[in-house]
Order: sequence, then structure tokens, then C-alpha cells
Amino acid sequence: MQVLDEQEKTSARKIIKSLGDSLPSVFAAISETYPAIESGMNTALITTPTKPEAKVKSQTKEKVPVSPQKTAPKPIPKPAPIIAHNPQVGSYIANQIAAQQMFISDDLQYRQGETRYIDPVTGEEKVTSLWLNTSGAKNRFNSGNDQLRTKSNRYAIQLGGTVSKWSNGGDDQGILGITAGFGKSTNHSHSTSSHHQAQGSVDGYNLGLYSIWYADNQTRLGPYIDLLTQYGWFNNQVKAPNVTTAANYKSYLFTSALETGYKIQLLETTDTKLSIQPRAKVMWQRTSGLLHKEPNAILINVEENNAVTTKLGMRTVLEFNIDTLSSAKNLQISPSFEAHWVHSRVNQGVQLSRAYTNPRPIQDKIELVSVNVSPQGNNNIADLKLGIEANIDSNLRLWTYLGHQFGGHNYSDTQATVGMNYRF
Repeated sequence: MQVLDEQEKTSARKIIKSLGDSLPSVFAAISETYPAIESGMNTALITTPTKPEAKVKSQTKEKVPVSPQKTAPKPIPKPAPIIAHNPQVGSYIANQIAAQQMFISDDLQYRQGETRYIDPVTGEEKVTSLWLNTSGAKNRFNSGNDQLRTKSNRYAIQLGGTVSKWSNGGDDQGILGITAGFGKSTNHSHSTSSHHQAQGSVDGYNLGLYSIWYADNQTRLGPYIDLLTQYGWFNNQVKAPNVTTAANYKSYLFTSALETGYKIQLLETTDTKLSIQPRAKVMWQRTSGLLHKEPNAILINVEENNAVTTKLGMRTVLEFNIDTLSSAKNLQISPSFEAHWVHSRVNQGVQLSRAYTNPRPIQDKIELVSVNVSPQGNNNIADLKLGIEANIDSNLRLWTYLGHQFGGHNYSDTQATVGMNYRF
């Protein structure tokens, strides 16, 4: 270790003293410079983002705001025009329906017309075949999208008789008969939109042939076949309060029907018999056409059409004898109930060559080329019927039936029938 002399010690003391005098000024300068350095570092940390963030911000700054495209407003659809149907159309349809239903004898009981009696002179059993049947009915239907409401009444009277009989040698029997009739119908139609009204009427006549075959003519059990052919001609009229001239026209109708069934006896006692009779029927009708011009220049066109109607159902009959004051049991009562389903393939419609629509704005009045108006609810209908037959004595047989048909759109047809067979 080296020992310093006095001169060197004196120099060292001077250096240490000078350093001690300068340290406070150095620390003061550092304390003044540090806040500026710290502030600069913080500013650099905030304003200098990382590379991905800088890229995103640069992309955001480069995008130019795009104004949204103005879409055209959707047009408001105009309301569908309301077709104001002529109420006279309902009367034309009602006349056609009345002609088709006026002379339909749904039950062969009307036409079998046999009253057995004992000839008081010879003592032989004989049969008279003359019969008379009267009926009245009320019909109601809607048409033109339920805008036209039509009601009608009809009446008919028919008579007939057997002209020939045959048998194959057993218990079976066939008969051939003729029938004739007269009928009349009136109707009233009104429009729920225009509140206009119309009236119609039809009267007509018919002639026909029928043939019935029973496998067992004594008990009427087993199968049977019924054939009917008719021709009718009618005078029609349609008028309205606001039309000065009524429409008068003629129409014709050809009808052919085939019915078959099978009678089954379920119960038999001394005084009572219960039987059921499932049956089916098909009917074809050919209606004549019409071409008529109304005073308001509307052309009414009813085309010739073929109507096919099928009927399927069952008849239940209860037969019982009632003792009278006499010793013979000559009063027989036969109540019955029938239920059928009726399907029609028919175009009972009227075509107008011109019809006016009535939208709310008057200037939007539109003229249509043609409009077809048909009855609603009569294609598939249910048919119910209650009846009673009475053999009063060997000379007189009476029967009465009450039937009701109903379908969609308030379609209905109610018919009451009264008939008699008397030995002249």
C-alpha cells in the first residue's frame, strides 16, 4: 500500500471538496429534466399504437361514408271490385231448379199404386192400379258468393196407373205404368249489395213411363228395380220492379232415373214387421238452354247441360196391424224413416255477357266480359224423410211424407207429400 505525502493529501482534499460542491447542482438538473422525460415517454406510449391497431385505424379513416339508397315506396294495391249481381239471375236459377225437382218421385211407393180387393160378385182377388200424389215444397239457396238470396215455393200433382204386368212364373212381378202431372212454382230473389229485388215463376206439365220389378211381389222382400223416364215442358217468367218488361221464355227437361235396392226383414211377429231397405239411385237430366236479352242490354245465357245426381241411403219401415171395431184386421199402419246422401254434378248456372262492378270510386267503374252465377251448397246434401202409410180398408190407401234436404251456404229444401190410392 502506497503512503501519500502531505502535498498529495492536500490535492486530494481539494478534488473531493470541489465534487461535493458540484453534486447538488447535478441532482437539481436531473430533478428538473426527469418530468419532461417522463411526460415524453407517456405521450409516446399513447400516440404510438401497435401495428395492427394502426392498420385498423388507418382503414377506418380511409372509408368514405356511403349514403343509403332511397327505395321506391311499394304501391298500395287497389281493393278488388265488388260485383253487384243482378237479382233477376237468382230468379232464373230458381226457375231452373224448380223445373228439375217438380216431378221427381223419389219413392216408388208413390207409383206402385196397387190396392188389393175382393170382387164382391166373383169373390176373386183383384188389384186396382190408379194412384194420385200431391206435393208442396219450399226451397232456399244463395248464389253469387252469397250475395243473392232466393226463396221459392212449388206445388205439383201427379197421377198414374199400371198398363201392363208380367211375371217369370215365380213370385216375381214386373209392371209398366204411365204418369202425368202439372206443377207451378214462384220465387223471390234479392241482392244484399244493391237491395234490388226480382220475382220469377214457372208452370209446367210432364208425361212419363215407369217400370217396377219385384223379386217377391207378395212380401216385397229381396231386390227390386225401378226405372223412370219423363219429359216436361215449362213456361217461365222473370220480372223486376225496376224493369218495365218481364222476361217470358220456355224450357224443356228430359229425366231418366234408375233405382235399385234390397229389402231385408229384421223382425216379424203376428201383428208387427220391421224391415230395412238399403238402396241406391242415379238420375240423369237434360235441361234446355236459354238466350235472352234484358232491357238493360244484359244478355242472359243458360246453356244446355247434363245433370247427374246420385243418391245412396236406407229406408226403415215398421208395419203393424190395428184392430178395428170389425172382426177383420183391415187397418195397417206403416211408419218409415229414410236417410240419404245426395251428390249432384250439375251446372245450374246463369252466364251474363255483361255485368258491372261497383268499387268505391265512381271513376273506377269496370265492365266485365262475362260472369257465371251458380247456386251454392247443392252439390252435396243430406236428405232426411219421415213418412207414414195407412191401408184404411180394402178400398183406400193413404200416405204422407215430410222430407228435408240441407247443404252448405244455407241451402235447404223442405217437401211435404200427400198421396192416395182408391179403388174406383
